[in-house]
Amino acid sequence: MGEEAGRALARDPKEIVARGYDAIALRYAEWAGRIDSPALEWVRDLDTRLEDRSNVLELGCGRGVPATRELARRHRVSGVDISAVQLELARHHVPEASFI
Repeated sequence: MGEEAGRALARDPKEIVARGYDAIALRYAEWAGRIDSPALEWVRDLDTRLEDRSNVLELGCGRGVPATRELARRHRVSGVDISAVQLELARHHVPEASFI
């Protein structure tokens, strides 16, 4: 019970999401790199509105690029993500930020 083809099934929705992002972290990064997104433009706009060295909490930081990296240039950033793999990548990409 609770296992299918030798693998434990996740029942908690948060665990399902975390496992999903853990499994596709590198493929997601590759896909995201090909998408023309306005996110970095929005982050830069936010950055202009913040005082230097502001404390920034980024929820759903993923692998830390590009938003966390951009914000960490001038601010103290704490990134939060549900995926342990994404957090590991974020720590690699933006060592000056802290991640939870």
